[in-house]
Amino acid sequence: MLCKCGCGQEAGRYKSSFAAQGIVAGEPKIYLKGHFKKGKRTLQCSRGHTRTADNTNAAGKCKLCANIRSKRSNQKHKESKNKKQRDKYRKIRKAVLEHYGHRCDCCGEYREEFLALDHMHGGGNQHRKTIKCNSVTVWVYKNSYPEGFRLLCHNCNFSLGAYGYCPHNKEIQ
Repeated sequence: MLCKCGCGQEAGRYKSSFAAQGIVAGEPKIYLKGHFKKGKRTLQCSRGHTRTADNTNAAGKCKLCANIRSKRSNQKHKESKNKKQRDKYRKIRKAVLEHYGHRCDCCGEYREEFLALDHMHGGGNQHRKTIKCNSVTVWVYKNSYPEGFRLLCHNCNFSLGAYGYCPHNKEIQ
């Protein structure tokens, strides 16, 4: 029997029973796997969703059921995924801090929690908009530590951005 979607291919026969849908092994198939006539009611998935070309993925599985499985999996493994992401980011951040000296260039602060990457010649906001990465730290790591960056503590970095100078440098002069 030819597939009813209009592709002209032989649909074949069912190898096993699909009793829930009322199909017996050996019956001729109406559609090839993943082939459906748009807008027409066809077989249903195990949860009773109507399987059409619009809600079936490339593997012939129901997209609605796949979304349910995906959400359950994400909820079940959310904490472990978040922990892995945090650990991965901290490892990258530590490597970037080590590469750029692990100290504030202005005041000498060395504690990791207080250090931040600074664009030496300004333009950090514009740079963040152009890169295709959520984190400048990750971008710097992936791009092999380019020049034009330095480490500053958050106080020095904020002061340079807001006032154009750092009080530590003013004290020295």
